[in-house]
Amino acid sequence: MAGLLSLAGAISGASFLKSDDAFAFLIPLDEQYRPEPGTTRSFQFWPAEISDSHAVNYSTKSIPGSNLPFYQWISGGEHKVSFTTMFAADIKYDVKGKSDPEDKHTVNVAAATQYLQSLKEPTYVQGKEYALPPPALFLCIPNVPIGPGMNDRMLCVMTQCDIEYKKEFSDGTPRLAEVSLEFAEILQNNNTKFYGRSEYSTALSAYGFSRGTGR
Repeated sequence: MAGLLSLAGAISGASFLKSDDAFAFLIPLDEQYRPEPGTTRSFQFWPAEISDSHAVNYSTKSIPGSNLPFYQWISGGEHKVSFTTMFAADIKYDVKGKSDPEDKHTVNVAAATQYLQSLKEPTYVQGKEYALPPPALFLCIPNVPIGPGMNDRMLCVMTQCDIEYKKEFSDGTPRLAEVSLEFAEILQNNNTKFYGRSEYSTALSAYGFSRGTGR
């Protein structure tokens, strides 16, 4: 995980990590997997019911007369992290009105939801017949081990963004929104490296409960 750790080191001095409160945040990355200037944003509220799933791909071989097949490990499958989060406003913003970056109690809800929507869209290059894919993202949920071992950060892409507007101001401006997000971990970066069980050695030593096992 050298690439991910070096990226974390490069951004560790950023202002969004200096708060006493824990905020989950997203950093869009450029084609060289460097943080895009000025695009980092924190989630207004802590994500609810974080789901972490990682599939494993096996091939089966049937054995005549056996009640079970042989299983041959092929590869790891998709690793996905999903959660629901909320955005709320106490005051109404104009369509382009900026949220106060220091006020965690009220944000431009419409802008927040559309910012997240933008992270799953490609970039069309003027004069070119191709599009750049949606950006890779650096997702961090402080102290929640979404990465390998005890790592609370993950290099990923957004695979789903579902928005439900719960409340509006009298003119229809969104006041409260619930957003369901899904992210898939990726390996592509400037220091691609596979990881295995050794990355989880810290977890094994930290969780020592073995009552009733006789060991």
